[in-house]
Amino acid sequence: MKIFFFLLVVVIFNGSFMFPSVNSIRIDLDNKMDSGVMYNVLQYGAKADGTTDDLKALVAAWNASCSSLEPSIVYIPKGKFLVGPASFTGPCKNANIMVQIAGNLIAPSNNNLWNAQIPNQYWLQFSKVDGLTVNGGGSLDGQGISWWNMCKNNRQSLRLLGTTNSVVRDLTSINSKRFHISIDGSDKVLVEGLTIRAPTDSPNTDGIHIDSSNVHLRNLNIGTGDDCIGILEGTSNLYIEQVTCGPGHGISVGSLGRYSSLNGVNNVTVNGASFTGTDNGVRIKTLQGGKGTAKGITFENIQMNNVANPIIIDQYYCPGCTAQESNMNVQISNVMYKNITGTSTTKEVINLACSKNFPCQGIKMENVNLNYGNNGGQSLCKNVKGLGANSVKPSLVC
Repeated sequence: MKIFFFLLVVVIFNGSFMFPSVNSIRIDLDNKMDSGVMYNVLQYGAKADGTTDDLKALVAAWNASCSSLEPSIVYIPKGKFLVGPASFTGPCKNANIMVQIAGNLIAPSNNNLWNAQIPNQYWLQFSKVDGLTVNGGGSLDGQGISWWNMCKNNRQSLRLLGTTNSVVRDLTSINSKRFHISIDGSDKVLVEGLTIRAPTDSPNTDGIHIDSSNVHLRNLNIGTGDDCIGILEGTSNLYIEQVTCGPGHGISVGSLGRYSSLNGVNNVTVNGASFTGTDNGVRIKTLQGGKGTAKGITFENIQMNNVANPIIIDQYYCPGCTAQESNMNVQISNVMYKNITGTSTTKEVINLACSKNFPCQGIKMENVNLNYGNNGGQSLCKNVKGLGANSVKPSLVC
């Protein structure tokens, strides 16, 4: 297994203030193998008829692959494989294990195949594995339609938990029951070449949820009923590039402040994204109560096409409650918006609604040109200290 680790740090000097406009870590992991021991699920009894539960065959192939001392491949050929929920757990005896999905994996739509006593049960979970690759050009069908109005639905389609040196590439995920992909507590992860789809009215079908470090996302096409990408507490050193988003709620940092800790989001770059018809563009949102930080964040080279709220910081985000200034305790600092153009469907094209107790600090905008109809729209700014704006339309004054 080859690992390439590239650190890119660019600092712009502005008077006496050093602002990290791009402070990102790109992760490139090449987990391809020239050869490996192959474990085909058909050899372990999989039927590939779309109706028989092939979980036992998949688990058996995984166990054999994980026990191999040589690089190994779990191979799922073309066909329809109904697979119940499962957790594939390491550590494995080799650090180069591939799950190659050429076929279509189908999640059960029947509640009886899920354990109702485990509310956080995921569909396919890989945990504590080093050197994992999940690829193959196939698809994951979450069959989530009948689940979207259910309470306590937390059935994410694919979850990486506590993995290192992992790759997810060249797959399609459709109609997840909840989030499509979660990357939790992991380190050094590359996600690329994914197509993620769910209807615009499907609740909580976020494309990718992240609370991990040293993650690189690239070449993604995401359209869902919630955030295309959600970036949560505990995320650091995240680089996102070449993302097409829509429909959905845009790319969101947050919601932050969910817990009473200072864990936050640090060192995030979104470079090269296109948003079409989304409810938000690039958003930072914080909840009432709790503590935390969001710092060293860059949004650059972005195109907005008929987007509501293209640029928004919302520290008054309070679903089902009334926002209280005294409960806004998350510090947002050192955020750069650069080379962002396009059109808005809301008059408030730029809306920086920051906390009175913890004003946003070090917000910079450069070459931002956003339009709302024939009137040009407006920019709103509240509780921002250290604003720097150069060539911004609509003009921004705090």
